[in-house]
Amino acid sequence: MIQIIKAMLKLKNVFLIITSLFFITPSFCQGYEKLSEDKVNQNKVLVAKNFADKFFSTVRDGKTYECKDEATEMLSQRFTPEVQKQVYQDIQGKFGDYKSLEYAETWKYSGTETMTIVRFKGIFSKSNEIPEIRIVLDQANKVAGFWYKPWEAELK
Repeated sequence: MIQIIKAMLKLKNVFLIITSLFFITPSFCQGYEKLSEDKVNQNKVLVAKNFADKFFSTVRDGKTYECKDEATEMLSQRFTPEVQKQVYQDIQGKFGDYKSLEYAETWKYSGTETMTIVRFKGIFSKSNEIPEIRIVLDQANKVAGFWYKPWEAELK
């Protein structure tokens, strides 16, 4: 029972971080701009896609994804095996098993290159609803944020 409570507290911290990013993103969107395809840094897209694809493939297969140097220290510390399992169970319940990702678009803060948002459409076994897989990269090209939500055409 104590282990379950500890896992829930850790999970609560991650969801608070994710939720905080989710709620503050709309205010940031005012200062963000969608990049035209010729301005998209393909290396950033590749970093984001590799992270999301490896994470979903690993946890789908019942293993734990180990963050290496592709993620910030904070994300790596909070992305415990329990959190990973819970995240995948949640998305699996809503969208089915992971199949692949389809790149959609990239956004950056209009003033600087400090934060980049890469959006993907998730391809899962239940095809009735498409999730957005959103990866936030910091200036050092490390994954600083990662979450999913139902797909919307506009960044919100």
